[in-house]
Amino acid sequence: MINDNVYVPYAQIADRLPICKGDVLYVISDLLDIAKVCRDNGERFECERFIEYLQEAVGEEGTLLFPTFNWDFCKGIAFDYHKTKGKTGALGNAALKTSGFKRTQHPLYSFAVWGKLQSTLSGLDNKSAFGENSPFEYMHKYNAKALIIGLAASIKNTYIHYVEQMIGVDFRYEKDFSALYADEGGAIEKRTYSMYVRDLDINLQATSFAEIDNIMSTLGISKDFIINNVSFHVVDLSGMFEIVSLELRYNHANNLYTFTDKKAKEEYVCVHKPIIGRKFTAKEGR
Repeated sequence: MINDNVYVPYAQIADRLPICKGDVLYVISDLLDIAKVCRDNGERFECERFIEYLQEAVGEEGTLLFPTFNWDFCKGIAFDYHKTKGKTGALGNAALKTSGFKRTQHPLYSFAVWGKLQSTLSGLDNKSAFGENSPFEYMHKYNAKALIIGLAASIKNTYIHYVEQMIGVDFRYEKDFSALYADEGGAIEKRTYSMYVRDLDINLQATSFAEIDNIMSTLGISKDFIINNVSFHVVDLSGMFEIVSLELRYNHANNLYTFTDKKAKEEYVCVHKPIIGRKFTAKEGR
């Protein structure tokens, strides 16, 4: 963990992180602490400006993805491509209003996207939230990084569910949801999309993922920083895929979930598909 004890203007934060030109960067954030420390140091944190700084960091050859997830579609509430706000932070909603961004199409797990891969990602018509041909699969394919701000490296990272679906776990299953959908052009129709949901008959709870974070940090998969007393993590998602895969296959998900029933743990933490993706070893930690 690198700790910078000198106040860093938020315009310069991206320069202190291992973000490179051409990166595909998935940004996950809780901005409460960063906004507060900016205020205490005479700055006003503005989402739009911070997005501009990240655009400069990855450059025109890079790609930015901000989550704009919204689960109302699961309740039968209509999704509007232009009007439905994300429930996953201010940066995503700011990006939706920023010129140059486009939204991906899945009504539950959409992203505001800017950069080189924008047309590819916004053109996806994936029925499954985390499955094949989803933005999560493309993040894996293009060796994306996750930038996590103000949070632990894994706890809010939905990419874990993509790993679970790709290798196949028995405590989740694909479930369809249907509701009205207003597309980018304003056409309205009833559509059906799916999500890899947890089987509620299996009694489990997510852990803090602290041990997974520790493993990723030790191997260099997660680069960890404290800037202005706010945590920042830059995570190699290909490396994370391998770590979570190994955890699910060989450690009964002990560092991910707590099962109250030992038998359920033995029966349901198993996989059916071969791991996909590159091999990752400690020597490759970046």
